Amino acid sequence: MLISYNWLQTYFDTKLPTPDELAEKLTFHSFEIEGVEKTENDTVIDVDVLPNRAHDCLSHRGIAKELSVLFEIPLNRDVLREDEPEFSESKLLSVDIEDSLLCRRYSAAVIRGVKVAPSPEWLKARLEALGQRSINNIVDATNYVMFGLGQPLHAFDMKKLEERDGAYRINVRSAHDGESITTLTGEGYELTPQTLLITDGNSDAPIGIAGIKGGKIAEVDQETTDIVLESANFNPAHTRKSSQILKLRTDASTRFENELAPEYAPYGLREVVALILDIAGGEAEGYVDIFPRQQSIPYITGVSLEEINSLLGTSVKEQDVEQILDRFGFVFERVSPIDRVLEEARKHEGVSYKYGASIRFDAPKAFDCSSFVSYVFSRAGVGVPRIAIDQYVCGEEVAEDDLKPGDVVFSIGKDTEARESFKRVADGAEVTVQAVKYQTIEYMPGTAVVSGVSHCGIYLGDGKVIHAAGKSSDNQVVVNDIAHDVNFANIVGYRRMVDTAPRFVVAVPFERLDLRIKEDLIEEIGRVYGYENVSEIPVEKEKQKVSVNKNFYYAEKIRDLLTTKGFAEVYTYSMGESGDIEIENPIAEDKKFLRTSLVGGLSGSLGLNTKNAPLFGGGDVRIFEIGKVFSDDIEYTSLGIASSNSKNVLEVLTDLSGELEQKIEASESNKELFVCNLDMLVANLPEPKEYDVSVEQKQVVYRPFSSYPFALRDIAVWVPEKVTADDLLEEIVSVAGDLLVQSSLFDEFSKDGRVSYAYRLVLQSPERTLSDEDIDAVMNRVTVQLSNKEGFEVR
Repeated sequence: MLISYNWLQTYFDTKLPTPDELAEKLTFHSFEIEGVEKTENDTVIDVDVLPNRAHDCLSHRGIAKELSVLFEIPLNRDVLREDEPEFSESKLLSVDIEDSLLCRRYSAAVIRGVKVAPSPEWLKARLEALGQRSINNIVDATNYVMFGLGQPLHAFDMKKLEERDGAYRINVRSAHDGESITTLTGEGYELTPQTLLITDGNSDAPIGIAGIKGGKIAEVDQETTDIVLESANFNPAHTRKSSQILKLRTDASTRFENELAPEYAPYGLREVVALILDIAGGEAEGYVDIFPRQQSIPYITGVSLEEINSLLGTSVKEQDVEQILDRFGFVFERVSPIDRVLEEARKHEGVSYKYGASIRFDAPKAFDCSSFVSYVFSRAGVGVPRIAIDQYVCGEEVAEDDLKPGDVVFSIGKDTEARESFKRVADGAEVTVQAVKYQTIEYMPGTAVVSGVSHCGIYLGDGKVIHAAGKSSDNQVVVNDIAHDVNFANIVGYRRMVDTAPRFVVAVPFERLDLRIKEDLIEEIGRVYGYENVSEIPVEKEKQKVSVNKNFYYAEKIRDLLTTKGFAEVYTYSMGESGDIEIENPIAEDKKFLRTSLVGGLSGSLGLNTKNAPLFGGGDVRIFEIGKVFSDDIEYTSLGIASSNSKNVLEVLTDLSGELEQKIEASESNKELFVCNLDMLVANLPEPKEYDVSVEQKQVVYRPFSSYPFALRDIAVWVPEKVTADDLLEEIVSVAGDLLVQSSLFDEFSKDGRVSYAYRLVLQSPERTLSDEDIDAVMNRVTVQLSNKEGFEVR
């Protein structure tokens, strides 16, 4: 994300630190900085915003908010913290949404009487600083608000839409198979039902690809006087898939595919309407705001001081945490979680039961048993899974005689029929609902619970439980005696979800979709507090004697022996094209099975290393691998040894047998490659008493390798007898330059007081494939340099 320093300054009344100081602060506390570039009248900071913060920081407002927190400088205005806009309803425009899961919100405004013209200079300068071409004042206004606030917007020429009965309609629907659209830049696209479209609701003509790009048919031009402004919210996964299918990626699609909160839409609309009225004139006729699945409550999460310090390794105080949360502008309170759970649970007594009730969209107006538990604990800043069996596995087990208020009670149905399923009526149709679950679904998926779980409630003390009762006549949140409640006739266990330590309960701002669990809050606190302030604490030495792992001991012993013999360890894929065990979700078509042997990977590695041997000075290739292999009935560790020279394999096997005092049997082998079952080999060896802790320190220097092909050239030179091979090589290296990556002497002989040295030179670029001209230039340069030296003759 390119950020204009001048633009950032408009969010503050206080003079900002220099661009370099901003970049340094962001680097150590928020984002990596790709570069800081000074332009004629501005400075542009290239901020690498990762996907976890793309929903709020692919904008100048988002970066300004970060700087406000880090430098403790208040924003002069934060659009997103103002009251949500209230709009007067348009009499000219209506909007229909075919699928509310794909279009989660559609806000629109009608402005009449605008004058399309070039943008004012200040607006052009802002956009051009980001590399954006100015188009006209209407289009520029939509782009300006998108880069400023983060909400993509689009403007349609309303008079290019079909009018019917004095009104216009916009419809958001999936494309028909074979339907096409021409975009604003003139490209045509064939569409499939996987693409969401914005259409003229009266003519059904496509006027835009939802969340990606507008269509040519309703383009704003010099003749435009009436416009429809779109500020919508589209499904992130669907937008990304459409963008990939069409091979069309835009600034808008980038923001939508990383997900934006639907609550952004009206704020973006209010900002762009105000800007257009200011720079293009006109009058706002009215608005449309369709929000089918509105979240009923703000998202709440929490964390305790003990959890913060335990994870960060800090000793921050309560006041430190409060001060940091204040800097973010978060609304928070410090509560006793058990007290809050009990208080909150009682508050919802009598609320209606609804099977499958959503915490986001139904609570607190309706609950089922598990959503009630999850919701109540969330109000105390405690994250609890949504599904009853997941809650059972997540919580800490407690005995019945240790049951305390705030613990959760789990049960199954009263009889066999209830344990299997029960029937209910939904929307006039009778459906069967599976009541008892025996495996977790979302939390540690697949974890077995032998007893099964179908119901849960919160223990209040004195033998009473509060729960959302749907299978009895109550159909609401009720308080009952456990002993007399049919829902708890078969209790399977009790779980504790939180300790008594006070918690900071935080209402998460709608744009911060990355703050969902306590670890997210801890990260926010940690990065603002400063990781440089986390003290280094030496790890205590182990007082007990460490037990020796036999397999590890001998694997390390073998590694040491092989490396001293010039062998290098390789790691090859444990998946391949064939095998006994197929992978459910393979990473590639040629990696569908777990390997049954190391032979395939070692053979491929041997071939590749032999091919590239000149890069490493030539000579024999010697490699080995220690890794797991898998068959239908067994998994074991295998040892594989390979070399381009079979003598090396035989020699090292002899040395290995002597060192281990064990005859080594091969399960598969040829002259260049040997493999065996290392587990069976180790099983017959003596039990080691202690690890060999003597470690030789080696100076290792990393040098990145090139992915481009290398070229080989030979050169032979006569030199005076007093000139050594090293002297000549030094001369060649100094002239050849950086493209010479390896050299080796392969021939030498003397005659008549002169010596001939022949070298093999390896040339390679880290940036591109070398051409014949590149290589010839190096060799000619070397030849000319050497030929000009007295007594030197290039053969």
